[in-house]
Amino acid sequence: MAENFTPVRAGLRWARPLATAVVKAHFDARRAGELVIAGGGDAREASRVAELLGARRGHAAPGDVMVGVAAPHAANHDLAVAVGDHRRAGGEALVVVIGTPVQRRVIERELRADRDVGISVMLMVDALDAADLVRVRRRVANMIVTRGEGLRRDYASLQPDIARQMEHRTALRVGVRAALVADTERSAAGMKSSHARLAADIASITDANFDAKAVGLVAALGLLAPAWRAGAGRLTALVPFTRIAVRGGIAYSVTRLVGIGAQRVAALGRAPHQEER
Repeated sequence: MAENFTPVRAGLRWARPLATAVVKAHFDARRAGELVIAGGGDAREASRVAELLGARRGHAAPGDVMVGVAAPHAANHDLAVAVGDHRRAGGEALVVVIGTPVQRRVIERELRADRDVGISVMLMVDALDAADLVRVRRRVANMIVTRGEGLRRDYASLQPDIARQMEHRTALRVGVRAALVADTERSAAGMKSSHARLAADIASITDANFDAKAVGLVAALGLLAPAWRAGAGRLTALVPFTRIAVRGGIAYSVTRLVGIGAQRVAALGRAPHQEER
């Protein structure tokens, strides 16, 4: 009788990390915070940043990411109070500081009058030109991914940046783990879970509900682990002295492919963004 359940148990072991990834990513996205523009600072430049990020103005909850803009002759004290209060409540914040090097040093002192506003939350720029706006987008996306949270799907302008950051960080983590763990079966199991979560996270920030695309994408990733293990075994047999580099390189490359594929599939079937309605 026990033998009859062996395939069932094997199937459950295979499906459990994939199902967990889909469900967790779905509910994490529903609980994720918003981008909020802080009061104070330079109102005109803050409006440009709000349009760039798809952010709203208003009260910021502790789970939200607050972004402000400080500039010469602006209400920087009010901005420092807003950012400091948000950080004391447990929230993340970024202050874009605009000006010449001398002006930025003056603004930095104004902002640091609040003990919870340090240099680590500031991004120094000469002016908010196209290149600096790209830096702002990347910095905010990196903050969100580092914190391990997504954005609400209504705020879609950062989705490509967040997906690329997720892909890069996951690939590095999986590659290092594969290089250091000699047991390829164990490493492949961990890689399957990481790939499933990566694909589910990317799908979750573009789709409001479960659908066949997201579930099918994640389920297909379960086939990659045996293929990776077999490929790594053949290559390390041919070049045994480069075993660590081969394992890490294959795992890194496969993870990047998973991330790129997930972004392409998600982009094909995503719902219209709020800005596009």
